[in-house]
Amino acid sequence: MQAERPAAKEPVRIQKPVLADAQVRGNPATVVAASPTGDKAWVRIGDQRTVIVSKGQSVPGLGVFHGAEGKGAKFDSGYLPINP
Repeated sequence: MQAERPAAKEPVRIQKPVLADAQVRGNPATVVAASPTGDKAWVRIGDQRTVIVSKGQSVPGLGVFHGAEGKGAKFDSGYLPINP
């Protein structure tokens, strides 16, 4: 007599997080904080959304985040000062 195999489980699908929707016209993104190590930045997009961006991640309208240093953060689109 052969033992029955348990039913195969569905594989877990990990979705990539959505960083931000496209910016609202007239309301540009601003950097509100940066980690002491410079590998993360808190970016305010619009009036009610703030996202945490790590090095290598992209924000629509700003491009890829390259790191924070001093009083700002560097993106493909340029250097943004921290504006709390």
